[in-house]
Amino acid sequence: MPCVSGIWALEPRVLLRVPVGDLLAGHAAEPVLDEPSQVVPCCLPRHLLEPEILEGGDAIRIQTMSDLFVPRVGGVLSADIAVPEHEREVRFYSRVLCTGDDPLWREDLMNNRGMPIIGLGARSAESADLPLQWMPHIQVADVAASVERALDLRASELMHGKDDDGKSQWAVLLDPNGAAFGIIPVVSAEALPPTEGVASRKATARMGRISWLDLTVSDASATRDFYRQVVGWSVQDVEMEDASERYADYNMLGDDRNPAAGICHARG
Repeated sequence: MPCVSGIWALEPRVLLRVPVGDLLAGHAAEPVLDEPSQVVPCCLPRHLLEPEILEGGDAIRIQTMSDLFVPRVGGVLSADIAVPEHEREVRFYSRVLCTGDDPLWREDLMNNRGMPIIGLGARSAESADLPLQWMPHIQVADVAASVERALDLRASELMHGKDDDGKSQWAVLLDPNGAAFGIIPVVSAEALPPTEGVASRKATARMGRISWLDLTVSDASATRDFYRQVVGWSVQDVEMEDASERYADYNMLGDDRNPAAGICHARG
């Protein structure tokens, strides 16, 4: 089953990719893979590899780690997973994420500034129907409208949280490929979690966060159109070449024009 994969920042220019528990670690400029069969996300945006990106001759402002909780349509706020062997998984991720001399994550899985970016909970009856994958929480302009649009486009609804007045608060959906994702309202600045301590300018630039999502599917163009309509992402074509055949994968951009995710063609 396809699933949304995530890339988390560990050390500067070092990435960790987590597709349903499989790990990929490497240096962004010169990837070093743990397994030869693993591949770096095919449309990883240059803003994760280089200090700037150009489009049509105009510079795009690059989202930095200090922009972690920027309220924006299409922004990925956080991610969580419910697992059957909770204590074992906590030990696993705390060992993997707490790497380097100055790690960006703590053993309690908060980031280095005490922010709850990722959550790892025990699987319960309430979460029994959720796929065993990291679930990204993507900000949308209107949760109810996004759910309705997704269902019209052959998605499935797994969970739908509403307040006492019946207003949609959040939802978990399966896209037509079977990949699960969560949607939440755009978070107001007042609702953002506080950070622990007073961070220096250097510390602000180094923060554990979710840097990127990607999804590799057989029908990338249809999937691109699905997320464009449901999430509100716009699209940037990424020219690719495989065995002398040229094609395009897709960067999905938030309403601030910063890439948030990639949708890639499954090849071979």
